Amino acid sequence: MNKWMQKEEWDMLRLGIDVGKQRVDCIVMDEKIRMFYVSTRSVIKHPLSGMKEILEEMKQQGIRLSDIKQVIISASSEYEEGLRESEAVHVCAIRIGSSQNSLPPFYEVTDIVRETVQLTCVELSGGHYVDGSPIQDLMMNEWNEKMDRAALPEHATFAVTSAFSPVNPEHEQTVAQWIQKKFGEGRAITLSYEFGSIGLMERENAAILNAALSSVIPSLFQNVKQVLRQYDIHAGIFLSQNDGFLMTYERAISYPIRTLHSRIANSLRGASLLAGREDCIVVIVENKRLYIGMVEEGIPKLRWSKRDIAGMYMHVHIPEVVMIDNIIHGASDEVLERVYQATQRFQPPYEPLPIVFVGNECSEIAGRFHEPWAEVIQPEYFSYASAIGACMAPVGGWIERMYWLSEGTGKTQVIEKAAAEAIKEAILAGAEERSIALQSVKVSPLAYVPNQALRIQVRAFGNFA
Repeated sequence: MNKWMQKEEWDMLRLGIDVGKQRVDCIVMDEKIRMFYVSTRSVIKHPLSGMKEILEEMKQQGIRLSDIKQVIISASSEYEEGLRESEAVHVCAIRIGSSQNSLPPFYEVTDIVRETVQLTCVELSGGHYVDGSPIQDLMMNEWNEKMDRAALPEHATFAVTSAFSPVNPEHEQTVAQWIQKKFGEGRAITLSYEFGSIGLMERENAAILNAALSSVIPSLFQNVKQVLRQYDIHAGIFLSQNDGFLMTYERAISYPIRTLHSRIANSLRGASLLAGREDCIVVIVENKRLYIGMVEEGIPKLRWSKRDIAGMYMHVHIPEVVMIDNIIHGASDEVLERVYQATQRFQPPYEPLPIVFVGNECSEIAGRFHEPWAEVIQPEYFSYASAIGACMAPVGGWIERMYWLSEGTGKTQVIEKAAAEAIKEAILAGAEERSIALQSVKVSPLAYVPNQALRIQVRAFGNFA
């Protein structure tokens, strides 16, 4: 640990809590990546059960807990365990538009999730064509009749999916208003258009799983804020997202699916920070698994595609990684060769990038791995890369929308509109408006439709508000 600094040298402190399957890492650091406290606890019952013990130790180390201004939590992706250990989870899946002879919602979900999530399916007339024009109008009479017949329990959450809603979300938004009016504004509602994919099934799967998790997440962290307040920590609480950016705890409760793979993204970002390399290839070794990914300009390289989660394909944005499972032979020649082949997938043809090893089980493999053309780095604090990456991440938001161009609406106008929406998402995630910048803008024609349809993906990030 770095030498302790006097109080007047301290910048704004951040508390990072990295929750894994077997252990919890806690760090306190400032914006200059100076370490003030590092600790690890084994997970026994609840992952955050040792928080009071950790906070007491911080006080004994001389840290003024009231100086902590942000608390960042990076949680593991054990969504199935979280659902299985929770009380009954009930989701009302509302599908808007013609769905005759189509697959039912949650068709390919794993048995664990199917047994845990009680699903009520409701179909409504409506939806839109690919150009955003309505197939037919929503009918409130139909809505009221079908919802009365559904007889939903009080704790039910809602997932609303409409045909081509990424082009025109109007019907999903209208149904959300009807839900709030009929059942109260406290109900959790997930709208599928916020997940971006043009495919109805991918959006619907993501919306339903998100709705299910939104009823579980609060119970997982219900005591965090209370314990922090007991120790005079009146800080904003943030959770890590799959893309390596942060969002407020309140925002994460509404969009928990955006946190499922956050620890990998944080480890990638943390490895880059610890190694002092903005562009690098990262090998993460923990829990008998290897994850090989890439960092570009200090930001994890992402995969913008549908992914198999809980047995279903859905559209989520997670780091592009190669996973090597069940490493039971340590740093055998076979494992080293597989790691080498995986790193070559990310290496550019000229000027090879450095390879950074992190994770609490990386030492043996890093010690034996040799790359004749690239620098191999195992930085200090390598086992805390995920917590460090989370602590130093900015706040961010993203959108993915489909736009139909016309005489009065050109490419420049829709890009500006998408950028404004992404900036709004970053603000909702907890970013300070004046600090927000665009991280990426990706524009591509929509496949299988005329070229006046565009798919636009935008990410924006900024400092803590």
